Amino acid sequence: MPAQVYGLFTKGVIKEGFDADICIFDAERIIDKADYSDCRKRCEGLSYVILGGEAAAENAVYTGIKKGGFIQRR
Repeated sequence: MPAQVYGLFTKGVIKEGFDADICIFDAERIIDKADYSDCRKRCEGLSYVILGGEAAAENAVYTGIKKGGFIQRR
């Protein structure tokens, strides 16, 4: 598991007591539509980004949840 290789022992597994950071997307449809001339275009195929158990994005729309953070190397 990549998370464990980097010492992130509460990430990388869906399990009680872990961080609950999950990205749910449709692998057949996901595509970034933004470009340099219009960076506000939303991607397609992104269903949810869940951080700390709360939805930070739904259908590629930011919900206002601020759960992310900097992970410092040990």
